[in-house]
Amino acid sequence: MPQMIDKDTEKRLISASQKIEQMHGRREDEQEGQWKELQFPFTLSEGLARLTKDELTVIRRRLEVKKASSLKKAELVALFSEVIPTKVEEIFSVWDQERLGLIRKLIRQGGLVPAAEVEVKAVDSLCLSGLVFSGMNDGQEVLAIPADLIEIIQSLEVSEVLLEKMTRNSEWIRLTHGLLYYYGTLKPDKLIQMLEKYTKSPVDRTVFARVIDEAIQYYGECEINQYGYTHFKVADPERVLHEQQSRIGLEYFPFTKEQLWIAGERDYVDRNHSYRQFVKFLTNEYKMNPADADQLAEECVLVIQNGIGPNEMIDILQHHLEFPTMAAVDDLMKVVVAMINNTKQPFLKGYTSIELSTKMKVKSQPSSSAQKDNVINLATKTMGRNDACLCGSGKKYKKCCGR
Repeated sequence: MPQMIDKDTEKRLISASQKIEQMHGRREDEQEGQWKELQFPFTLSEGLARLTKDELTVIRRRLEVKKASSLKKAELVALFSEVIPTKVEEIFSVWDQERLGLIRKLIRQGGLVPAAEVEVKAVDSLCLSGLVFSGMNDGQEVLAIPADLIEIIQSLEVSEVLLEKMTRNSEWIRLTHGLLYYYGTLKPDKLIQMLEKYTKSPVDRTVFARVIDEAIQYYGECEINQYGYTHFKVADPERVLHEQQSRIGLEYFPFTKEQLWIAGERDYVDRNHSYRQFVKFLTNEYKMNPADADQLAEECVLVIQNGIGPNEMIDILQHHLEFPTMAAVDDLMKVVVAMINNTKQPFLKGYTSIELSTKMKVKSQPSSSAQKDNVINLATKTMGRNDACLCGSGKKYKKCCGR
């Protein structure tokens, strides 16, 4: 039978559950109030007048318009109608190629595209840039560019200088998302140090901060907090940093640039062999359809990355599955443990439990000839709950990788 869980584990379960809800909310959310009737074509002034005072305030802050905090809505509309055309180049300078692609698509289609072709989170970000507006046109939700901005945008979208900046920004953003997917939370200096390593170019901290701040608004893949930059799926960034810092002498897992690039894709999940075996087990033994099995596996990976161990995983799974016998629980435990041991974790600096235990064992061997026969596989070796953890943290197994 699953064991009683302690308060710390219960807290992590609640945090992980909230992250699961947030993850699904990103895909299903729909914003109300932004789909008012939109007459097309329209001017920038007409588009701005459709926004609320709060929305105009967000634009003011994003564009860093000074001495305008006390202005009334009509005054902000008048001011922005003059300021925004002069700031298009500045706005583009912190965007990436994906957003440029959307703007080009809008231009090619005469300044109007169906909103369904754009991610919900992206719609919100674009519509608070001052360049794009949303509404209903001929019974369809659309995104549109004011007529008086089209010519300005067309002149800038071919700028070699801007294209170079957007290419650089795209690389920064994609690699940042990949690094945070595997490492969870990184302090700004550490993140920039890693980016400089993978891009082989210096990173201007001020420019980077603006680029990533805009990317956070657009992609929602990470956030900035008191601990640094954190992936949106991480429930406890403070604990991630604490666990990483406790592993003195352990370098971060050396991912290739290609691995980080792949992991930097929106809503990426590392569907490795153990993940696929878990999905196969659910479809074969519990007759789940592949889509439901994959979603459950994805949720399991999220809670694993947030420090949940095998016993707590069974507690979670019993809300989704029925266990006819104890033998069924044992069979499930085997594939659960395999997935836990083969999931790269932020707490382990991007290593899996097996990779880290093998690394620590190899490091302790006096000669390479002895290494091959003594590599420990946590998927097959039984660890006592009070044994010292093999990852080198100095903690008991039950308080570390055995959670």
